[in-house]
Amino acid sequence: MPRRDGGSWNAIISASSRAGHPAEAFSLFADMNSLGIRPKDVTLASVLACCVLLSALTCVVHSGYMVISQRGASSPM
Repeated sequence: MPRRDGGSWNAIISASSRAGHPAEAFSLFADMNSLGIRPKDVTLASVLACCVLLSALTCVVHSGYMVISQRGASSPM
Protein backbone atom coordinates (compact mmCIF):
# COMPACT_ATOMS: atom_id res chain seq x y z
CA MET A 1 0.00 0.00 0.00
CA PRO A 2 1.65 3.26 -1.04
CA ARG A 3 -0.43 5.43 1.32
CA ARG A 4 -0.93 3.78 4.70
CA ASP A 5 -3.45 5.92 6.50
CA GLY A 6 -6.61 4.85 8.29
CA GLY A 7 -8.73 5.14 5.17
CA SER A 8 -6.55 2.84 3.09
CA TRP A 9 -6.31 0.26 5.90
CA ASN A 10 -10.07 0.35 6.39
CA ALA A 11 -10.70 -0.07 2.67
CA ILE A 12 -8.40 -3.05 2.22
CA ILE A 13 -9.67 -4.80 5.36
CA SER A 14 -13.29 -4.35 4.29
CA ALA A 15 -12.49 -5.50 0.74
CA SER A 16 -10.68 -8.60 2.00
CA SER A 17 -13.63 -9.46 4.20
CA ARG A 18 -16.18 -9.01 1.40
CA ALA A 19 -14.00 -11.02 -1.00
CA GLY A 20 -14.14 -14.03 1.31
CA HIS A 21 -10.64 -13.78 2.79
CA PRO A 22 -11.38 -13.50 6.51
CA ALA A 23 -7.97 -14.65 7.75
CA GLU A 24 -6.23 -12.05 5.58
CA ALA A 25 -8.61 -9.33 6.74
CA PHE A 26 -8.02 -10.19 10.38
CA SER A 27 -4.26 -10.28 9.84
CA LEU A 28 -4.41 -6.83 8.25
CA PHE A 29 -6.48 -5.60 11.20
CA ALA A 30 -3.81 -6.85 13.60
CA ASP A 31 -1.12 -5.08 11.52
CA MET A 32 -3.17 -1.88 11.53
CA ASN A 33 -3.57 -2.10 15.29
CA SER A 34 0.14 -2.70 15.85
CA LEU A 35 0.85 0.56 14.00
CA GLY A 36 -1.55 2.42 16.28
CA ILE A 37 -4.05 3.29 13.56
CA ARG A 38 -7.60 3.51 14.89
CA PRO A 39 -10.21 1.48 13.03
CA LYS A 40 -13.49 2.95 11.89
CA ASP A 41 -16.78 1.34 12.87
CA VAL A 42 -17.14 -0.22 9.41
CA THR A 43 -13.73 -1.87 9.86
CA LEU A 44 -14.81 -3.34 13.18
CA ALA A 45 -17.95 -4.70 11.56
CA SER A 46 -15.85 -6.31 8.82
CA VAL A 47 -13.47 -7.86 11.34
CA LEU A 48 -16.31 -9.26 13.44
CA ALA A 49 -17.89 -10.71 10.28
CA CYS A 50 -14.54 -12.37 9.55
CA CYS A 51 -14.53 -13.89 13.03
CA VAL A 52 -17.94 -15.39 12.33
CA LEU A 53 -16.72 -16.82 9.03
CA LEU A 54 -13.69 -18.27 10.79
CA SER A 55 -15.93 -19.57 13.62
CA ALA A 56 -13.33 -18.29 16.02
CA LEU A 57 -14.37 -17.10 19.45
CA THR A 58 -10.74 -16.24 20.23
CA CYS A 59 -10.81 -13.95 17.20
CA VAL A 60 -13.76 -12.03 18.69
CA VAL A 61 -12.07 -11.76 22.07
CA HIS A 62 -8.77 -10.65 20.52
CA SER A 63 -10.52 -8.07 18.30
CA GLY A 64 -12.46 -6.72 21.24
CA TYR A 65 -9.33 -6.44 23.36
CA MET A 66 -7.49 -4.55 20.59
CA VAL A 67 -10.37 -2.09 20.22
CA ILE A 68 -10.77 -1.60 23.98
CA SER A 69 -7.06 -1.03 24.52
CA GLN A 70 -6.79 1.31 21.55
CA ARG A 71 -9.76 3.45 22.53
CA GLY A 72 -8.52 3.83 26.07
CA ALA A 73 -11.31 1.97 27.84
CA SER A 74 -10.55 -0.47 30.60
CA SER A 75 -10.84 -4.17 29.91
CA PRO A 76 -14.07 -5.74 31.19
CA MET A 77 -12.12 -8.77 32.42
